[in-house]
Amino acid sequence: MSTHFEVFLIAEVVHPFHLHSSSSGEAVKRETRLKQEVTCLEGESDGLKEDKLELQAKVKELECLANKHAPELASLKKEHESGHCD
Repeated sequence: MSTHFEVFLIAEVVHPFHLHSSSSGEAVKRETRLKQEVTCLEGESDGLKEDKLELQAKVKELECLANKHAPELASLKKEHESGHCD
């Protein structure tokens, strides 16, 4: 069973090469448009990869801060639970 995306790919990528009633000019235009869309999607993918790396770096930074302050936070929590807050 084909998904909507697979059907779209078949219609947009495979069909231009069958050139039934369309002229070769139309096929070239369609191929050019598809190449531009692929280039655009690759650019978006690169941007998402950069965003992912930045977020991973921020997560590591936050984990380091949490580990650094864990003893202090545990002590404050213990004081709070025992009712001896300053």
